[in-house]
Amino acid sequence: SILGLNDDSILEYLRIRKMIPNQEGSMVKPSNLYHADVELFRIVFGNAPDKLLSASFKGNSDSIQNLQKIGVNTSVDAKNFLKCAEYIAEQVKWTAELENDSTINLRVPALVALNYLYNNFSSLSFNDEQWACLELIEFVPVVPVMANGQRHKCCPMPPSGFGTLKNICRPEYRDISWTQLPIIDYNVIPRGDITRKYPHIGTPTPEHVLKHLKQISMKLDELVDRKDVYRIVKMIYGILDRTARNSDSTIGRWLKKAGTIFLNINEGEDPFDRKNWKAYSQLKFGATKQENDFIKEILQPYPELLKAAGVKNVRLECLPEPEDKQTNRFLTGILNLLSENPDVHDTVFDVKGEKFYANKYVLAANGGMFKKFLSSTHFKGSTPSDPAVHEISEMDPRSFEVFLSYLYGNMLNVSISSKWNVVEEESERVQLYLDLLWAANFYELIDLRDIVECRLSRYLTRTNVKIIKEYADKYEGKQLAKVCANYMKTNCQD
Repeated sequence: SILGLNDDSILEYLRIRKMIPNQEGSMVKPSNLYHADVELFRIVFGNAPDKLLSASFKGNSDSIQNLQKIGVNTSVDAKNFLKCAEYIAEQVKWTAELENDSTINLRVPALVALNYLYNNFSSLSFNDEQWACLELIEFVPVVPVMANGQRHKCCPMPPSGFGTLKNICRPEYRDISWTQLPIIDYNVIPRGDITRKYPHIGTPTPEHVLKHLKQISMKLDELVDRKDVYRIVKMIYGILDRTARNSDSTIGRWLKKAGTIFLNINEGEDPFDRKNWKAYSQLKFGATKQENDFIKEILQPYPELLKAAGVKNVRLECLPEPEDKQTNRFLTGILNLLSENPDVHDTVFDVKGEKFYANKYVLAANGGMFKKFLSSTHFKGSTPSDPAVHEISEMDPRSFEVFLSYLYGNMLNVSISSKWNVVEEESERVQLYLDLLWAANFYELIDLRDIVECRLSRYLTRTNVKIIKEYADKYEGKQLAKVCANYMKTNCQD
């Protein structure tokens, strides 16, 4: 054989000419031939003898060495691995067009090629251009998501049964993206050095996950088993929340356009009820449990996701709380009065049938209407044995007890905590302050009214703002009435 002459000029002559035989006996250029002793080449090109080097060279190491010098593919490198992948993809496309099951036979060479890639990735040494090309070649076997024995209609399974490294999903991410990405065959899941250099292979992007969530929200009963809903939705929200927390990406724009993707329920509520799926505009931070846009248990752990989507806060304008001067003023007044009068009860307040006892001089020390009581005929002659009775129907007895403690010199917070050890509902606290607003207005206690207006401004919700504004208008709470009006204008337009 002339190959055995080791003449460089002869080898160079052969390099560019069709003078090397393939297994069909035809003469072809060396660079188009693959040595069948290499398992990858033998399996990939097993149905293409025109691409395999003639068997006549088998066992002739000197000839094989020279064949390698002139371009025959006698070992695997990045360049000819790409050729193998492209050949598989060409065969996949051709057989898919025949609309038969021939592509099944191509899974074996594809599996062999991918396992070779994973096992020898570092030694293949792909450059960036080569890798970018390989990622887009459709030679990766994928498997369908099944439903009732058939491929699920929402599964993006390529007709050929093959996908690309750039557009596949690892089985462990199936639940969060299977409507967007084909699932890679379990036999060729990426592993080893390739996953360390390209960890994104088989990992869905946040956009894939979000689009899958949108599909779930629209076709929940078709896509998810009832027992898996909470697990899958929480997994997806967790991924999107971390994306929103760690990135300034476009996820916010995607979320705003995604529609009703937020499952707003507590544990035990029905995720298959359509009204429980909300758009971002139907949720508000700071809403109360009684309001429709209150953020419930399932969504509460994901604030960054909700913020990125555009969920807004309920706007709350609180008045600055004035200094509470009641204690010093009262002590000064009571010391002056009690230095001349005994500390006895000569006044009775009948509050809806419940009686409270007080001293008229202590009451008068608070000023306002109480001071006028001293000169009134009804109270002037009252004694412990014949007390003056004052009936009140506008307050709850518990509220009056707090009010009386305040009149006896305690600051309002102390009066509330000492008389109301437990306030079970926020609505009860609101009613207490409404009662105190009436009392402050009726008995002309301006400082108390200022404090109560401030406190009520903190408890405004869309559920109670109307009743609070009615009290403010009726009982001279002008600052509070203005805050209520602003709150209603901002938050109660729907």
